[in-house]
Amino acid sequence: MTAVMAASPMVMDHCSVSDMTLTGACTNSSNPKQTEPVACVGYATTSCPSNPTAVPLQHDMLNVSDLGITRVVDVDAFYVDCHKLYMSGNQLTELSLYSKPLASLEVLDIAYNQIASFSSLHIPTHALSILNVSGNPLQRINLSESFSKLHELIAANASLSLLQTKDAGELLSVTASYNNFTSISKISCGNSLRYLDVAHNLISDWQSFNPPTGLHELHASWNGALNFTRGDWSQLDKLTVIDFSYNLVSNLTGFIFPSSLTQLNLYANPIARIDIRQSDFAILEAVELVVDETAPLFKIPCDSPHAERKYLTSKIPVCVFEDSIFQEMVDGSEQVPSSSPPPPLADYHSETSNTGLHVGVIVCVVVVVAIITYAFFWFRRRRLQGDNKARSAIDSEITETLQHPRFLTVRVDPDDVSVIKDLGRTSSFVIAAVSVGERQLWMKRVQRKLTFYKPQIASQLLDEIRIHSSLEHSKIVQFLGVSGASMVDLTMYCELMPNGNLAALLAGMRRTPGDWGWFGGPSSNLYGLPSKLDLAIDVVEALVYLQSYDPPVVHGDISPRNVLFSENWAAKLTGFRTNRDVNTAIVSQCDTMVRMAPEILRGEGAWSVEADMYTFGMLLIELDMGESPTNSFSGMRSRNKLASEILKRGFHPTLHPECPVEIQSLVQSCLRADPAQRPTSLMIHYDLSQLHRAKQRD
Repeated sequence: MTAVMAASPMVMDHCSVSDMTLTGACTNSSNPKQTEPVACVGYATTSCPSNPTAVPLQHDMLNVSDLGITRVVDVDAFYVDCHKLYMSGNQLTELSLYSKPLASLEVLDIAYNQIASFSSLHIPTHALSILNVSGNPLQRINLSESFSKLHELIAANASLSLLQTKDAGELLSVTASYNNFTSISKISCGNSLRYLDVAHNLISDWQSFNPPTGLHELHASWNGALNFTRGDWSQLDKLTVIDFSYNLVSNLTGFIFPSSLTQLNLYANPIARIDIRQSDFAILEAVELVVDETAPLFKIPCDSPHAERKYLTSKIPVCVFEDSIFQEMVDGSEQVPSSSPPPPLADYHSETSNTGLHVGVIVCVVVVVAIITYAFFWFRRRRLQGDNKARSAIDSEITETLQHPRFLTVRVDPDDVSVIKDLGRTSSFVIAAVSVGERQLWMKRVQRKLTFYKPQIASQLLDEIRIHSSLEHSKIVQFLGVSGASMVDLTMYCELMPNGNLAALLAGMRRTPGDWGWFGGPSSNLYGLPSKLDLAIDVVEALVYLQSYDPPVVHGDISPRNVLFSENWAAKLTGFRTNRDVNTAIVSQCDTMVRMAPEILRGEGAWSVEADMYTFGMLLIELDMGESPTNSFSGMRSRNKLASEILKRGFHPTLHPECPVEIQSLVQSCLRADPAQRPTSLMIHYDLSQLHRAKQRD
């Protein structure tokens, strides 16, 4: 089909090959009377129009990304309301979108164009809630009061050294990673801000940082910062996440923690000391505190007579001070009084004779720092160039995939989505219970900060959407919809499982032990739960269904967190990871490594059905013992040592003394070193069903 534009010759005369015209009408040459709202791209100046690319408007969304567009013309003639406009990966140097049909524009994505000045953007802001300007050489952004409805600004890799957003009164999220900020004072945000990502900059003055009072998350990794922020943050009662990984911080002192904090990431910092007040010890006990296992912290004692060395539940040592003494540190003391004697003073003669040496050392240090800084920016730029190509390719793949007919009927309008409850975060994803109209659904999307330096995470979610949307079984969590058109907003919706997952259930059992066993029904235990055997049968029924396909569907991550419970406690499987990156899994968590089949740890091929059966055996162990199999390798903080130990001695679990012999036998068969000798899901289903029937007859 050749699409041509219904427009006057006078309008067409100024069209060029890389123009996009938003006239909104294309006629089908085979049926001139049929028109549809489209954008037509690509006109030759001599024979306008010539071979245009017709892009249809879909559900008030227009996606004209990666089409080589250099300018937008004829906006006034566009007669169809458009609420979401995606124009990333083109060659725009300026943009003017003022027209009545675009006055209600809510989402504008113009990432990775060539716009050098924010003032060259003439865009409707009355309803604009999401703006993505990443990858443009903007240098400075100053949001005026006209952006009063803007909720999310994405400005990564935009060469920014100044960002003023205070006048955008409803701004909730700012992503400003991979820029050129050298001072936190160059970033001004209002107190409504909830999410701030300034990773991969060179911000060093964190000690003077005054955070927005409504802040929920702060991401400041890869800044080369020598100091952590200090001061009293106890009033920030909504702050849950601080990511300060991959910096150069050696001491954390003079900081009062908010009670709402759930995650503090200090990984890859040379942390030698963490000072806290007595009142904050209980807070940190409940926080996921991440530090490098090789940090000096584990070897250096507290050197102050005012401090007591204590260990958090994560086995991390901290120096605990009385609140009154600690308050002096917060108020500006450079250091806590130390029991160590002061160093002896050098005499004047010695000092003078070494002046030349000191100057030489200083010059060398300056030169080394300059070289390191240059190398940092050079490598970062090279990495960004590769990431830009990857992001563009993944965005195109997302757009193409979601145009499949099976997704068009299950599209969810993000404007209809309201978050009911945040269900937590994994290392890569945000999980929440949401309402869409009168329905309550389970939502999963990529953590937005990762879309800029780990774009493969979005590809992983897209793979999961492809797989999950093709499955339909009573023991598989039902796929219900999708929204988004790029990495930033790709979202999956499934049925809401109100009773959480198996991991949470087992954790609750550890806190309040009961009589939940392998046999019996809801009436046989205090919790009204089905038996462990019933739960295991539910999971293996899902595996039988997956492995009935030709070729079979590999799950890739059978674990307690991916076993969800319905209202009546029926277990269903979710979290499909067919194209799992084994190397990423190995370096992520020790808990993940222990569940891996030995052939996967050795790198012998991709994840397989046999590997799934190995992890099902691990699931049976966790059901029986009520705790992670990682505990069998307690004391090993090094992932390499852990992997080596598993491959060397294998995994020989210690099950509960009252574990049925039939379950013990199944566990042993699932954990066989030779994948070919492991049972199939059909065999396990038969054995478990036979055991279930035998117990019913007893």
